[in-house]
Amino acid sequence: MRNSLKIVLVILVGLIALGGALSANSGSKVDSAASAIDGACSESTQGVTLVVERSDAAPAITCTQNFTGSGWELLDGAHDVDGTLNYPTGFACRIDGYPTSATQDCADTPTYAEGSWVYFYADSDTEGWAFSGAGSSMRKPACGTSEAWVFSGANQPESTKPTSQPTVFECSK
Repeated sequence: MRNSLKIVLVILVGLIALGGALSANSGSKVDSAASAIDGACSESTQGVTLVVERSDAAPAITCTQNFTGSGWELLDGAHDVDGTLNYPTGFACRIDGYPTSATQDCADTPTYAEGSWVYFYADSDTEGWAFSGAGSSMRKPACGTSEAWVFSGANQPESTKPTSQPTVFECSK
């Protein structure tokens, strides 16, 4: 019986190590077929537009061409992003070091008073920006759509829409 237990333990340790290696690779940046360029996408530079805005800096706007993945992967591929302990790959606590760790520790979801990143999208079904009721890891942005993250300290964060206009167009097949 002892040898059987040792074999089972060795197999379990191996599976845990394999799982850790796979999850480390799944958190990688946007896949190698995708490429990001500065500025919004257009009919000539087809892709998904990503906007990151906060009140003390100019908006960061990128176009990721040949993108397949989630909204979280789009953000994580273009920016340094930290999630919270509860939602490490879906709730953006800090983007490109903002807010600082002195302001938010990212241990849990920030309060409205602390401020938080709010997720928006725009596609052919929306007029302008729409607050995303789904988490970014659940959304799959398509070519010709726009995604945005805005830092808000408002009590109604979904009302703090991006100041830049979204780009929405039909991509060629």
